[in-house]
Amino acid sequence: MAHSISIEATAATLNQVAVTYDRTIHQSLKQGLEFERDLTFVQTEHTFSAANISITGGLQPYQAAFTPNNEEDFDAVENVLQLGKIDLEFDALQLEEFYASWAPQFFQLDTSPDMWEYARYVIVNHIMPQFMDDLNEASYNGVRVNPTPGTAGTATQSFDGFKTKIAAAITAGSLTPISTGALASDTIHDQVRDFCFQLPKRYRMKKGKLRMASTRALEYAENYAENKPRTVEVTTNPDNPVYRVDHFNKVIVPMDCMEGSDRIIFCPDSTDNMIIGTRTGESVYPRLRFQVFERKLKVLAEFSRFFGVRFWDHMFVNDQA
Repeated sequence: MAHSISIEATAATLNQVAVTYDRTIHQSLKQGLEFERDLTFVQTEHTFSAANISITGGLQPYQAAFTPNNEEDFDAVENVLQLGKIDLEFDALQLEEFYASWAPQFFQLDTSPDMWEYARYVIVNHIMPQFMDDLNEASYNGVRVNPTPGTAGTATQSFDGFKTKIAAAITAGSLTPISTGALASDTIHDQVRDFCFQLPKRYRMKKGKLRMASTRALEYAENYAENKPRTVEVTTNPDNPVYRVDHFNKVIVPMDCMEGSDRIIFCPDSTDNMIIGTRTGESVYPRLRFQVFERKLKVLAEFSRFFGVRFWDHMFVNDQA
């Protein structure tokens, strides 16, 4: 039996599917984004700033007189939202290719049977996977660039990622890196342990994750296996393996978005320090809408993000970019 679609029917059904399956689509997105599936989301209208107060003094030898000796240091990290968007355009021939890969049956333009499952297929299998890859890459490697009017920017120009924020904090003197030298496959086990030894004593045994490039994490696991009699891999979730750092109460989390970097990032779990910001009242992930214009299907969405921290004193990185 022949099947056919039209651009108009596709746009109408895509809009229905985007609304109906909004929560399901967003949940699958979150699970596929490395930082976003693991970090806390916060909301703000424009700028998120957590008050950070450090207090010294308090304990002292007893004497009858009241002799306060405390000092306070008030600080705050400002995280400002940045606006990104999705603009896509498909013509009838591209929709035909999508249709052929979904159901290899005869394609005929300009008639309109029930396009519900086809529309869902286009969103889930063609639009969202690319968006997920782009946002995952931007979450670490992004460097915000104000667009040239009328010219499309790139995914990594949409938001400042954690790599950019960390480099800026180091330059500003807000974050002092720990020296490890360039990571090497035959010494990375000792380098990671040395990184942990150099943490301030109050953080050295704090439970937490060391985030690093997936290749470096695997090299750590292999280097560990060469020196230790038991496996390093934690298999509670085989699809997202993590690797133990023995005696330090920490695990290594491989991050595909950090590939090509020798950076190690550590924040104690108890600080909930690394955060992702969205706009108050706005959908966490873009809500797609579809329009037809001049025989073309247009896909549009806007959404806000920042990738940041609450307090630089609770973040620790090594001296490699």
